[in-house]
Amino acid sequence: MTLQTNQKTVLLILLAFIFSFSIRLIWVEQFSTAEQFKFNNQFMINTNDGYYYAEGARDILAGKTEATNDLSPITSAPSILTAAIAKILPLSFETILFYMPAFFGSLLVIPIILIGRLLNNLEIGFIAALIGSIAWSYYNRTMIGYYDTDLLNIVLPTFLLWSLIWAVDTKKPIYLLITAIEILVYRWWYPQSVALEFAFVGLIAIYALYQYIALRKNPKNIEFKTALTFALKLISIMLVAMMMVDGYIRAALVAGLFLLIRDEKYDKYIYAISAASLLAFLSTGGIQLIWGKKT
Repeated sequence: MTLQTNQKTVLLILLAFIFSFSIRLIWVEQFSTAEQFKFNNQFMINTNDGYYYAEGARDILAGKTEATNDLSPITSAPSILTAAIAKILPLSFETILFYMPAFFGSLLVIPIILIGRLLNNLEIGFIAALIGSIAWSYYNRTMIGYYDTDLLNIVLPTFLLWSLIWAVDTKKPIYLLITAIEILVYRWWYPQSVALEFAFVGLIAIYALYQYIALRKNPKNIEFKTALTFALKLISIMLVAMMMVDGYIRAALVAGLFLLIRDEKYDKYIYAISAASLLAFLSTGGIQLIWGKKT
């Protein structure tokens, strides 16, 4: 029986994920008898920052809503995500902390394989996922017990790269929204992500410039015009998602902008929309934050 493309994609993702997660379990087998790595018969996490975020998750589960004097990170993304998982899964708090890096770190295989699919070579994507998921430095920062923001710091921008590639290739409006949501989640998880997000905007801007030059040379070419219009839509929604304002405000603005630009009747206003998005990004201090890191 010949597997359909979607079935084959899911199968390869599952196989790559199982491989990545299983490799990380080798550490558990090797140190299963090392009591110095355990407390109350459970493995301890092995990063200083991990205990900081674990404190926040513990306090959230205890019903704490304000960090007064003790600086508990109850508003940090890792603490919130951990507390949510602990409420759902019937596992001990320590077990969840210990295995989270292996699970979330292994999610890297998904965007890698999906990028391979877009390149019409699922097999190469699968091989890249196997290698990338256990690459030396990445493995070290997402191994069992390495509970820290690193467990998603590569996964999220790789998903963002995937959505950008698929957006440019397919020009489907849904990828405008997916890209914006990924930026919102990435910023929530890692506030310093704005520099990398801006770099991705720069890449799309170069692509848009190429389409603009090609369109000037061939004014009647519909393909160039469509590509340029979509690139400007993509840049616009990315800039709005990157604004230096509260995440809920950015989410609402992204939703409103998506409802506007997905309708082709507003394509004639795309230059104005792009300019307004850029102005909104600049006026909220986005470029100052990036420039401040360079000076």
